[in-house]
Amino acid sequence: MRKFVWLIALFLVSCQYSSRTGQKSSIPTHFKPDLSYHPNQKTGSIDTFFTHLHEKRAFNGCVLVANGGKIIYKKAFGYANFLKKDSLKLDSKFQLASVSKQFTAMAILILQEKGKLKISEPVKDFYPDFPYPKITIHELLCHRSGLPKYEWITERFWKNKKVAMTNQDLMNMLAQLKPSLFSNPNTHFFYNNINYAVLAALVEKCSGKSLAEFLKENVFQKIGMHNTLIYSKAVDSIYPTNLIGYEKTFRIRDDPNWMDGIVGDKGVFSTVEDLFIWDQMLYTSEMVSSSSLQEAFKSKNKEIKGHFNYGYGWRIFHPNSLKDSLAREKGPKIVYHTGWWHGYKNLLVRDLEHHNTIIILSNIFNPSMDNLDPLYKILGIPPVRQGAYDSE
Repeated sequence: MRKFVWLIALFLVSCQYSSRTGQKSSIPTHFKPDLSYHPNQKTGSIDTFFTHLHEKRAFNGCVLVANGGKIIYKKAFGYANFLKKDSLKLDSKFQLASVSKQFTAMAILILQEKGKLKISEPVKDFYPDFPYPKITIHELLCHRSGLPKYEWITERFWKNKKVAMTNQDLMNMLAQLKPSLFSNPNTHFFYNNINYAVLAALVEKCSGKSLAEFLKENVFQKIGMHNTLIYSKAVDSIYPTNLIGYEKTFRIRDDPNWMDGIVGDKGVFSTVEDLFIWDQMLYTSEMVSSSSLQEAFKSKNKEIKGHFNYGYGWRIFHPNSLKDSLAREKGPKIVYHTGWWHGYKNLLVRDLEHHNTIIILSNIFNPSMDNLDPLYKILGIPPVRQGAYDSE
């Protein structure tokens, strides 16, 4: 009996300690991504490539490359703030811009598996004042809603540009203004940030938590992404990084504005190593079932002919494009996403067949990342170029 009481006391103390210290006891013990460095014969060539880009002022940022699931290269180049000349580090947090969309899509998939929503349901079931009764969650996820760009709407109708908007402000604006659709729902693909802003509002409605809170609890803390968070200028008083985003040259800053209160389409801040943890988790069923992941990585736009398509929060690249769309789905596949916002330009590429990963985060916008053919050649990956459907 005394031994039993002692064990109970020890358990309570350990729980209190975990609570006080903020230890993430929910991290699954069987998911332990290898963050150690495993250089191989490709490493030197990769370093030469990025060093050359940096020396000619064509790249400023952090890089992580994995080959066969092992990190073979990671390095930081340049400055977080060109005025202060403070060096970037591997744990520097970058605004992910549209790379954030894959996290919003994951939140929706988690809510579906929890029974809180169905992707086939219309948005109007959750927001009765939403003025477009035919638009479904599925169509938001794969950019087939036909909604107009919120950048256009808010530029004209959000009067006080010194105050940041929220996702709920955007939903209210849509309900009040009822702007005309760009196209009829589910007729064709139109990449549009508003889709993922509305999805973030749906996460809030269905979970009772903000997207930031939901992802922190259900993704970031759960798998050990401790340097990852969502920043909303409308909610958070402290900017989460010491990095400055620059447009083309370090003399032109591109600071947050009223649209930085809206999240879901952007707003996630992360590091190259945290994104590698995320990448490795996506080879497991830790977050959602394998069938949900397969659905996220499946092309949703049959009218798009060629290599490029879009799933749920992921761009899809088929190196061996075939005329038959079903056969193309069964062939080699690369999923990826680019991101550009306020001078941050990013790229996350996942070669699903060979477990190759490329993570590039930059805080100065320039065209150097639009042509990475030498890097793809080193890794044996077909070149993933931005196509006609790749505007950010």
